[in-house]
Amino acid sequence: MAIDFGRVPCGNAAHKGGSIGVGDYIGVFQVQSVGKDEILIGEDDKHLNFLISVLRHRQGFTLSTWVRTHNRFGRMYLWAIMPFHKLIVRDSVGRISKMTGP
Repeated sequence: MAIDFGRVPCGNAAHKGGSIGVGDYIGVFQVQSVGKDEILIGEDDKHLNFLISVLRHRQGFTLSTWVRTHNRFGRMYLWAIMPFHKLIVRDSVGRISKMTGP
């Protein structure tokens, strides 16, 4: 099972025939970097920075997230969304699995 990064359906990349580039969006997240085997998406703002990595490898793929808070509001926001994080990740992994097939 492997992700064909050139064919992942996403936000404004649809007009490019499905290819993904820096600055495009996958859902609500902006693409920061596209490599042969990894896509980095995320945002930076004054409260926190976050980055999501989708890395493909022989066994399938790995989804990783990083968050760096900058102030009290960022820490409070992270605390508030953390209970939902597992649900969001589980849903994302499920959608990626459907795109890659059995």
